[in-house]
Amino acid sequence: MQRYPDIRIQLTTTIPGQLPEMKLDLFISRELEQFNSLSFRSKLLFEDRFRFYASPQYLEQHGEPKSVEELQQHNILIFGEQLQREFTLASGKRISVSGNFATTNPEALFHAGKNGMGILPTNSVMIQQELQQGALVPILPEVYARDTTVYAYYPKLDYEHTRTRLFLDYLVEQIAEEKRVKD
Repeated sequence: MQRYPDIRIQLTTTIPGQLPEMKLDLFISRELEQFNSLSFRSKLLFEDRFRFYASPQYLEQHGEPKSVEELQQHNILIFGEQLQREFTLASGKRISVSGNFATTNPEALFHAGKNGMGILPTNSVMIQQELQQGALVPILPEVYARDTTVYAYYPKLDYEHTRTRLFLDYLVEQIAEEKRVKD
């Protein structure tokens, strides 16, 4: 916003995996299975792996799982509307996890994880600061879900809005810078 001080952003969150029902210049989502390539263009923003993280407080109270089978016995914080979720691990094995807290609000999910409510499945991009501060620690680092791809989707139009192109370019630039610093 420093580069383009006149830009206005309206941030709207939706249920994971669903297309927003409003007219937006751009939306960001994991890869959509029901993607309509006739109506939207997509731009890959980043790929990352879902791993499992917990607060030291949670691990002190409940112990650290040492296997996938033990992980499935723990309270897993779920991003979505159900209290149960399946993951396909990179090995191809499917696991079912459950917990007592599910939300479509990522911020609430991260706070729940930091406050010891359960084990948080997420990608490291979302929790860099918490990892650096020790508020969350990786568990079973060799166990991760298949790579997650995150895209920016924007309407296919006869013309491209300058504001959309500038914002998309900015996102790509910032993500590349984050990755460069991380590597």
